[in-house]
Amino acid sequence: KNYDIYFAVNYDHSLTSMELDQAVHYVFNATEVLNWVVIQTGSRYVLSTQHYHSENDFRSATPLRNMRIDIFNEQLLAKYYIDEGNHRIEFLIHHLVFDGDSLYELLDKIEKVVVRKEKLSIEEQKYESLIALSPSNEVNGYRDAIESLPNRRRVSVQLAEPFYDNR
Repeated sequence: KNYDIYFAVNYDHSLTSMELDQAVHYVFNATEVLNWVVIQTGSRYVLSTQHYHSENDFRSATPLRNMRIDIFNEQLLAKYYIDEGNHRIEFLIHHLVFDGDSLYELLDKIEKVVVRKEKLSIEEQKYESLIALSPSNEVNGYRDAIESLPNRRRVSVQLAEPFYDNR
């Protein structure tokens, strides 16, 4: 099954699409996991970081609703589309590397770059080091990290369509 997560966010009219594009491009390229691809090794598929140290273009020229990431053809696991006319940005990220809790952290990183003009100091933590964390500390630390993000607006809404599906 291929589980892509699609979501869209309206952005402030005072923000140019070029500023937003530069910020999202920077954050996506600086976030290791978004640069992963799925590659076939023999009869198995594995995640590969082969594209992480190059500059990747995540921006789509077409809207992302009803699109899917073709993970079995070495596509990057994330895309975004900027709808300049409606001041809206769409994201499509594969569930292998993204979940609902990650949403706040991703938007916070983009906000830091675009609004506050901050350079990110993204802590690079290799996947292998995450395995060594004890489960109780990992859960508490993760929850604390999510709660510490400055954007505290947590709005629940009923979605007209599924957040993701098993197309």
